[in-house]
Amino acid sequence: MSRLAAYMQDFKTEEIEMEKELTQMEWYEFMRKILKTAGVENKPVVFLISDSQIPNDRYFEDINNLLNIGEIPNLYTQDEKDGLTYEVR
Repeated sequence: MSRLAAYMQDFKTEEIEMEKELTQMEWYEFMRKILKTAGVENKPVVFLISDSQIPNDRYFEDINNLLNIGEIPNLYTQDEKDGLTYEVR
């Protein structure tokens, strides 16, 4: 249903492939890509994920932080934050 709604609104859908165990760096790269698309490129994005796709509780914590406080702690270094801030302006 979410995929249909995203299609109807012409939103880009992103879904993580969990065929293999992701490393933390791969997870962070995936999240950086989604957040850059939504924030810097100002394109609507739907992130589709189910609880069965997440093998590690750390990823649940990251999603929870993103939903509750609007960021994933330690996702970006200060230099990366400065670069993104510049791109948004």
